[in-house]
Amino acid sequence: MTPLQLAVRQLRPKAARLLFSHGAELCLDEGSVASTLCECARASNLEALSLYLECGAGVDCADYDARTCLHLAASEGNLPIVTLLLEQGARVNAKDRWGSTPLRDAVRERHYQVAHELRSHGGLLETAEADLSAELCELAKIGHVERLQQLLDCGADLNAKDYDARTPLHLAASVGNLPVVKVLVDGGAELNVKDRWGGTPLRDAVREGRRETAALLRERGGELGYTEVEASGELCELAKRGSLELLQLLLRCGCSVNAADYDQRTALHLAASEGSLAIVRALVEHGAELNARDRWGGTPLRDAVRHGRNEVASELRERGGELGYTEVEASSELCELAKRGSLELLQLLLRCGCSVNAADYDGRRALHLAASVGNAQIVEVLLKHGADADAKDRWGNRALDDAVRESHGHCEKVLRAAST
Repeated sequence: MTPLQLAVRQLRPKAARLLFSHGAELCLDEGSVASTLCECARASNLEALSLYLECGAGVDCADYDARTCLHLAASEGNLPIVTLLLEQGARVNAKDRWGSTPLRDAVRERHYQVAHELRSHGGLLETAEADLSAELCELAKIGHVERLQQLLDCGADLNAKDYDARTPLHLAASVGNLPVVKVLVDGGAELNVKDRWGGTPLRDAVREGRRETAALLRERGGELGYTEVEASGELCELAKRGSLELLQLLLRCGCSVNAADYDQRTALHLAASEGSLAIVRALVEHGAELNARDRWGGTPLRDAVRHGRNEVASELRERGGELGYTEVEASSELCELAKRGSLELLQLLLRCGCSVNAADYDGRRALHLAASVGNAQIVEVLLKHGADADAKDRWGNRALDDAVRESHGHCEKVLRAAST
């Protein structure tokens, strides 16, 4: 031990300064200096630390883990020692072997006064984006607004992304934590950032049914970011499940009500097929195209009729929905139903505007088919809806002729009466 070391250790400032002024040295290697300074910091021995620095100890000396006295003081939350070290020119962004800075240590241990002091001197967190995002996302998830705000005040990037490219705003939106969402949005978080699946915070809020959060994000400029096929997929799935509230939320947040999938089918097609009257009404009120056609030319009304959805078919018909059949298509549908004896579906089809006298390429009508199979009940229904009993097919045959040929006496009787 040199005389200067002894004087400093024994806290003899006058002797130490006199020796130092005459060229005395501490004669300590960097590791020893770092260890000594860190011990002073750990023990909050401000006087000894100050004297060591005054007598030539390097303020940035680091130990085997590349940690400096400032790292330790920040970790311990010792503001007076941190202030002294900074005044003595300590390197504020020195990194230890794990890449951590003094500011990062202070924040990790929640010593925010120290963190603000370091920050005011240019301190940086210098944390890997994924690590920072993980911490911020956890705080967003549990709703720890105060600590989140403190991290942001210390320079944390509120748009930091994790391995799935998700940000704290994604997490806060998913769980519907409105106070956290407000902090992030007010702090300048990117509203329409997309994760690895293309999801935006607004999309997350809508998917989880977080109405207030979705409304705030939408108001601030948030977007769903759907392609047309994606929008159609979401709406059609909700229509199929009958999820009215989520569907309405999705529409209020800007999802196109007429988005069509690869088969050109819209949510209204699905809702009509499923017979969900509430969904149909919601879609129509949001401007759904009543007579949108899928790749096969089908309209929502046609889907409702095909599946026997009476209430939905009546609603669509009342609002202006059309079947959209060509004459041959109409004839084919009616003839098939007449052949199968599907009375209810046939009546629904007729009530929804299908032409009872539609003829196929052979000039045959549903009345011909009903007479051929001997279904007198359907014959009567067709006649009641205005079927022409004297209409002839391409060979000149009437429905009556078919009934006579197949020996369907009751049908023959009904058709003779109608023909007369």
